[in-house]
Amino acid sequence: MKNLKGTEKQIEWAESIRKECFKEMVSTKVDSTQDQNKSKEIFDLFKRCQEWLENVEEAQWWIDHRGAKTGKEWGFLAYKEGGVR
Repeated sequence: MKNLKGTEKQIEWAESIRKECFKEMVSTKVDSTQDQNKSKEIFDLFKRCQEWLENVEEAQWWIDHRGAKTGKEWGFLAYKEGGVR
């Protein structure tokens, strides 16, 4: 994961948001792969979303998107803002 950029307070806050994000991403990825027909497709999509999120280095971005609470919401942000397909 990239080091975050911002003020000390922003970085501290963003790191806690990012930690929760990845916890939710892993949980959602595991839950979503229970469907054997879509498991590889979903796993691969979540992996690409996670890789994109790992490269977001602006603390402010994490703070601005702190409303995302589930792995699916974080995945949608990577899909929408990062062009992950």
